[in-house]
Amino acid sequence: ACRENEIPPYVRALTRGKVVVIGEDYPGIDRHTTVVGDVAGYVLQANYIESILDDRLIRPVPELLNWVAGLMIFVCFEYLFLRYHGIRALTRVALLFAGVALTVYLAVTLLGYYFNPITISILAVLNSRIIDLFS
Repeated sequence: ACRENEIPPYVRALTRGKVVVIGEDYPGIDRHTTVVGDVAGYVLQANYIESILDDRLIRPVPELLNWVAGLMIFVCFEYLFLRYHGIRALTRVALLFAGVALTVYLAVTLLGYYFNPITISILAVLNSRIIDLFS
């Protein structure tokens, strides 16, 4: 920690108009597991700041869209099990979930929107299967 007047002029000139993240890599204290591996906290903060400044944000879709899409997946799931049986039904359900996963992936990577109907659809499927067990 230092006061404004203690910062050398050449350091002020180097950092003027820039975002500076200061940190240290201290194993066991400020490490975070990410999709790219174990990362120091200050590196993670710098990546967040860079994404915001470059307008590379992933925005959530409206919650209603998640619910509608999740319920549509649930209806498709139920239809597949009513129409097909055994391995044919499981194959089609696997294709359904693979298609949903691809749709979510493309929505995030191409459109920049976080789309998650999967949680709602899985909860609906589990709920219907639990009700079937007790009836």
